[in-house]
Amino acid sequence: MFMAFMLIGIVFLLMSFALSESGVVEYDSEGSYECGFSPILNYRLPYSVQFFKIAVMFLLFDVELLLMMPMVILLNESLYGGFIIFSLLMFILVLGFLYEWNSGMMEWV
Repeated sequence: MFMAFMLIGIVFLLMSFALSESGVVEYDSEGSYECGFSPILNYRLPYSVQFFKIAVMFLLFDVELLLMMPMVILLNESLYGGFIIFSLLMFILVLGFLYEWNSGMMEWV
């Protein structure tokens, strides 16, 4: 059984060598790919601050969803305690959202 798997592995290895393109190496395929920027020509260009703002907002609202999912189970198990904790979490998140909106962080278009 082991020999059969070894034989199959060797056959696939030989097929990949036979079917692959070899010989011509292009410059673009040898270099690294970093977010669409050429690492050799313009490696000193700064990233946009708005990119980081959008990334932080995404992470905050993603964590919000992660915290809200277990709250559904908590609301089913405890009537008032879970509702108070869920309301407090939602209040803090709405305050953060309103702060971001008023400070102009939502204007990224």
